[in-house]
Amino acid sequence: MNFSKRSIWFLSFWLLSVSIQMTGQDSVLVTKNFKFADGVYFDFENLKRNQPDIKWKDLEAIYITNPKTFLTQVEYLLVRNTGQLIDLQSLWGVVIEGIPYVRLEKEALNRPLVSFAGLRVRGKIFYFNYETEVGEKVAIQAINPANGKPFRTGYVEKEKSILMEKMLHWDNGEVQDFSKENFLKWIENDKGLYKSVQEIERKEVQEKLFKSVLIYNDRHPVFIRSGQKLN
Repeated sequence: MNFSKRSIWFLSFWLLSVSIQMTGQDSVLVTKNFKFADGVYFDFENLKRNQPDIKWKDLEAIYITNPKTFLTQVEYLLVRNTGQLIDLQSLWGVVIEGIPYVRLEKEALNRPLVSFAGLRVRGKIFYFNYETEVGEKVAIQAINPANGKPFRTGYVEKEKSILMEKMLHWDNGEVQDFSKENFLKWIENDKGLYKSVQEIERKEVQEKLFKSVLIYNDRHPVFIRSGQKLN
């Protein structure tokens, strides 16, 4: 069968149009404010499919969420129709009102309940943070009231709150500290942004690094996997 160049061009254009339409129907762009399906997730791959292992409406739960800190503490989760308690340590995370919360290790926070940190930015690179308490030794001096001079120095343990910043990669679920050095390793495929981040001065890192995540995510969009239905 012989085809003219014109026929081949029309056929190629038609196939491309069909492909684009199918992609639009089956894939959803994950923006920085994308709302995921509420429920519990035992692994990150299910979050990428937007398919919770157990939907939130099928659970009975006691939890506390702080909208300012994006931190959720869970006392228990129970499956309604079976009465089975879920082992919270077996979860990758939970989604509440469309926001994913990744489970933190026990060592991360000195709190009695299992804690989950909200992913504040969603996309190729997720961003989250949380505050934790660390102990530091503080010098205490005893002052001689007669002359106002110190005559004895001791040390006491004092709790100090520090902000832990983390990033999570869409491709493999890897979590790393949010730093200039780690971020550069994750954006080697974007030469222009890589060069710009390299040139960020130390005093500007806190301000510009977060903006660079948003730029990278815009340039490298990710989609909910084709063929998956959103809840």
